[in-house]
Amino acid sequence: MKIERCPQGHFFDAHRYAACPLCSGAQEQEPEPALPQYPTVGWVVCTQEPWRGRDFRLHSGYNLLGSGPQADVCIPWDTLLSPSGDAIICYDQELKLFSFGPRGGGLPVRVNGKMVMDAVILNPGDRLTVGDTALLFVPLCGKDFRWEVSEKRED
Repeated sequence: MKIERCPQGHFFDAHRYAACPLCSGAQEQEPEPALPQYPTVGWVVCTQEPWRGRDFRLHSGYNLLGSGPQADVCIPWDTLLSPSGDAIICYDQELKLFSFGPRGGGLPVRVNGKMVMDAVILNPGDRLTVGDTALLFVPLCGKDFRWEVSEKRED
């Protein structure tokens, strides 16, 4: 909270209002969207109803696909998925590769219609299936682009 006083002597929260709401009739400011914790390295996009076109950001390292809020790719409408996740998409920054595979749950996972028992390397446009959900894989990072790893300076 950032309390300020306007020229008329009214106190107001400057994080919620751009100007004194009593003097200007101002509305609350929309909160700024939270920045992603990690840079986006790619996406998966749902290709079927009910969420056709819904995209999910992927980050470097492991991305769990599940139905619960703890999953990196949370698909709450798919009742076959476990909350903690049934599949993993991983981006390896060093190798500049994405992989996809089962997490050891009871659901089969498929890439382009073929069941995979172990993680496989993903290619742009691969179609992923887990539970009742079909996704299209869209990479950002890879051989042509990657986020530079920032180094800490010792001043």
